[in-house]
Amino acid sequence: MSAPLVSFVVPTKDASRTIEACLRSLRAQTHEAVEIVVVDNHSRDRTGEIAAEHADLVATFGPERCAQRNRGASLARGDILVFVDADMVLEPEVAAQCAAAFSHGPAVGALVLPELSFGTGYFARCRALEKQCYLGDDRVEAARAFRREAFAAVGGYAETMNSFEDWELADRVQANGWRVGRIEARIHHDDGRVSPRQQFRKKRYYGRQSGRYLARHQTPRRRSLVRTSLLRRPGLLARRPDLAIGLGYLKACEAAGIALGGYEAVREERLVHVAEVAPHDGATTRVLHVVGEFDCNEGIGRSIIELVDRCPGEHHLLSARVGSGREHFDSVHAVGGSMSGFPLSRRARVADVIDRVQPDVVHLHGGPLLSLWAPLRVWNGRAQVASIYVWPRVPSLTKLRRVPWRAARRSQVLKARVLFSTLVPGRVFAALLRRGGTRVVLTPDRAVAARLPGLDTHLVGTAGAAPDPRRARLDRDAPTVVFAGRGETVRGIDTLLDAIPSARARVPGLRVRLLLLDRPETDDVRAWVERHELTDTIQVVTEPSPDLHADFAAASVAVFPFKFDHVTIPPALTAAEAMSVGLPVVSTDVTCLTAIVRDGVNGRVVPIADHAALGAAIVDVVSSPARWTRMSEAAVQTIAAADSWNGVAEAAAAAYGIRTTTAGADHQRARRRRPGPATDHTAGAGADHQRARRRRPGPATDHTAGSGADHQRRNAG
Repeated sequence: MSAPLVSFVVPTKDASRTIEACLRSLRAQTHEAVEIVVVDNHSRDRTGEIAAEHADLVATFGPERCAQRNRGASLARGDILVFVDADMVLEPEVAAQCAAAFSHGPAVGALVLPELSFGTGYFARCRALEKQCYLGDDRVEAARAFRREAFAAVGGYAETMNSFEDWELADRVQANGWRVGRIEARIHHDDGRVSPRQQFRKKRYYGRQSGRYLARHQTPRRRSLVRTSLLRRPGLLARRPDLAIGLGYLKACEAAGIALGGYEAVREERLVHVAEVAPHDGATTRVLHVVGEFDCNEGIGRSIIELVDRCPGEHHLLSARVGSGREHFDSVHAVGGSMSGFPLSRRARVADVIDRVQPDVVHLHGGPLLSLWAPLRVWNGRAQVASIYVWPRVPSLTKLRRVPWRAARRSQVLKARVLFSTLVPGRVFAALLRRGGTRVVLTPDRAVAARLPGLDTHLVGTAGAAPDPRRARLDRDAPTVVFAGRGETVRGIDTLLDAIPSARARVPGLRVRLLLLDRPETDDVRAWVERHELTDTIQVVTEPSPDLHADFAAASVAVFPFKFDHVTIPPALTAAEAMSVGLPVVSTDVTCLTAIVRDGVNGRVVPIADHAALGAAIVDVVSSPARWTRMSEAAVQTIAAADSWNGVAEAAAAAYGIRTTTAGADHQRARRRRPGPATDHTAGAGADHQRARRRRPGPATDHTAGSGADHQRRNAG
């Protein structure tokens, strides 16, 4: 009788330091029938070359370890599957003992392989002592060998898990009636150089992932997370007190990492909800809107709801986090995670949403980095439309001198994504979009169209605000200057403050209202006001405004002295809303403002960071009633003429393959605002004037504590 074939599956990525020793130990097995399958995740070092010298089969697959293992299992020919990592060295008897254990009876479905560790340095020796404490404890050691029949019966590794996957698979094998045994031959794990910081970061990651395991398996195995095995072998620790002390320090760092990771996971899960969706009847076009973070009071969120309110079909929302405006969609899905990692870090949840919604079209919303989302396989080849709202670029060093370095770092100006979109050629983004199947790009930014060659790009512009019946007025005796937005230097708050003394010298009754989202620099603003004894002149407000349009209507001029081109998407929503009530605007010469502000027509445009010119422009607007009236009327006309949301909806509908008319869009908008709740379980935000003005009648059911719409969402524009 021939010996059963034992297949070793080795997932790798950039493991040239350890993989050769691993593969040599597999070739040195005493069992006569051994197969080695290496699944490499696009290594950039010599891993693939080394694997080709020693393995029977080398495949390229990724990105996650569990997916690599499942791929290797599908390629392997053996009835016994042993999964090892590239930094492990096996004793020669492992394969033979696995074959013998599985031959004792069909009831054995998995085998635990005891594990020791080695490495360099003091803390590596501490880790080796820890592994000795775990020998023979099935609550800690993992099953790595599986009967193929049992492995296939439970579906292999859960590819949504990045930690505890060995325990999770063994638990499913046991739950399906198989027994988990063990062998005596050991695995020796090369830990390299161990450090407390490294262990803290590793366990923090595991802590973030632990919820998935505990949610799947309510078993005594969950207590193993605490690693109580150390208390079972006090003799080992007593014989090496020098290592026991270091081990205690390591375990304290690991415990802190797990606790922090678990806390972060729990906090994140509170924001997660995947809604139930009615089956797709195919009669209407179903669109899934994908955006990193959604709130209807932010520029992108506002653009999305104006689109979905006018465009026929079903509209569903997928985002990492969702604030206000959920009632505009047929279903809302918040998958959690960080903004920077969305949707890459939540592929499993995104795939679940795709399965539930079954969209006809996926509409991606964001900046140029959404090009990285387009080729993801989770979309399953569905038609894609992209809305790229702005193409930010890192300012020159000369421009960066306008603000303190720390202020620039805290703002949107020096984010990593801005550096990426500055350095990477536009043709790379265009190629990624084409690879993902994106057929149309919609944008209000002319720079986007210029940087995406070979794509069907449509320039769609709006004023960013709907007309408002209320009107601002000029108080000649005590004109009010209003600024609304983040209290940041990049938005020119310091330039405005420096302009006030000279303006008040010419208009003594001038008053200033600063409607600020509280930022680290807000305290500096208050200190400046007190230092210059202007507390009676300048009012600093950090509480959310219940009605921003009313604040604008009560002012005489709005001032937005931004220092950089792309602190928000063009046009600046807050400036547009000021103009919607007939308020003249004084702005600096930046793209997001000059998209709607015309110098001498509906306001004034001044050089950046020039407080003298800014003060003179404020005086110029408020000192002449005739000029002020002319600019006020022009501001209203600008918004009315540019209120082209219907045009945006028609362009999107054409991209979706829907035929529509303005009348049809208006009917659709009325239908979408029909009475009835929109159920959502994500963290909410309180209703403000903007939301109340757009939402359809009826309550919006929310099952978590609302956070209240913050001032940023109203004023960040």
